[in-house]
Amino acid sequence: MGIAVCSVCRSRITMSMDDKRLLDASGGPFVCSSTCVMGWLRRHKPLRKVTEHPGIFSSAMGPANDCYSHKIGLGFRSSYELSVAEWFWEEDIGFMYEPYTFLLDTDTASYTPDYYIPDYGCFLEVKGKWHNRKKLALFRKLYPKIPLLVIPWPIRKTFQYDNKRGRIS
Repeated sequence: MGIAVCSVCRSRITMSMDDKRLLDASGGPFVCSSTCVMGWLRRHKPLRKVTEHPGIFSSAMGPANDCYSHKIGLGFRSSYELSVAEWFWEEDIGFMYEPYTFLLDTDTASYTPDYYIPDYGCFLEVKGKWHNRKKLALFRKLYPKIPLLVIPWPIRKTFQYDNKRGRIS
């Protein structure tokens, strides 16, 4: 078993080592629930224009249609991303899906966070399984002033919503 401490409420969360491996290993903040995601967002003020940062450009990612939300009218790359987007919608949080891409080196390596939250000037990444932790570490090194929160798989259920009963927690 492992312990993670929430960056917002300071709760100590006990989790299996398998779940602990799903957390952001690059030194970023950890949150334990959707409530703490809101708390993390509220700590930030909008950045200057995001596009004024060197190395950032509008995303050329094609539309994601793997998981479509009829509620929002957008497609997402995973059901977890869809759950988080519908949570934003339910909570009346404006978001942009994959709007910006950050250059990570002079070649072709780049990183596109899942969400940009304009009212708070923050980026959020929804992560189930990690395929490339090096990209996130390099992003944090090259863009230390860009606030990015990785929403880890172990807290996914706090974003699920049952239309008949409300939030599942």
